[in-house]
Amino acid sequence: MQVLGIVGGIGSGKTTIANKFAAYPSTYVINTDDMVEGILSHPDIQIQMHRRWEKILDPNLESGLFLGIPTIPITKSIASKIVFRDTNPETFNAAELRFLEDITLRPLLSKVEERLFYYDNEQTNLVVLDCPMLFESGMDKFCDKIACIQVLSNQRCKRASNRSFGKQLSENEFKIREKLQWSIDEKTKKSDYLIANDDGFNPDAQIKVLWERIVFSKDEYELKK
Repeated sequence: MQVLGIVGGIGSGKTTIANKFAAYPSTYVINTDDMVEGILSHPDIQIQMHRRWEKILDPNLESGLFLGIPTIPITKSIASKIVFRDTNPETFNAAELRFLEDITLRPLLSKVEERLFYYDNEQTNLVVLDCPMLFESGMDKFCDKIACIQVLSNQRCKRASNRSFGKQLSENEFKIREKLQWSIDEKTKKSDYLIANDDGFNPDAQIKVLWERIVFSKDEYELKK
């Protein structure tokens, strides 16, 4: 079994590219965004978030009124609004982001390991790990190879503001989230393969070549910069 990590900037089409790999035989995709939603729904995580954010969720509450029984679930969308409620790229709520990462990263790593263990058999050709912050979270350690999606910044910003699924981002929100991630140059240097996904490019042929090279040739081929 080979594990391919997918990285790229916001709006580069990482999930779309990852899901295209799933069309190939015995190839599976692990999407960490889906896992995070499940982790946030856990009662212990909900209690921690409500304790920290009770005044944000209800400004009329007096400090200390939280009774340990959350009545309104904090979803990934709500948590995102709290973390990024300040739309100034220089003064976003970094402390709240660190808190969210602290309570979710360990269970997320555990879930990814469990899923990889499940797929680890002779029948599996490839597992694609779709993780928005692969390097930043340390999940690159699970990957045999990493592919970086290449898209011009202005195109990514436009795509992020016109998403048909997920959260649409304003230009400021785009800039904030970009600052939290490694730069494209850094990701490119740490990647083994590049996939061009700019407007006008069809990545299907690149994906086919890459899948065949990884599955059939293993380490004999690298589609490098």
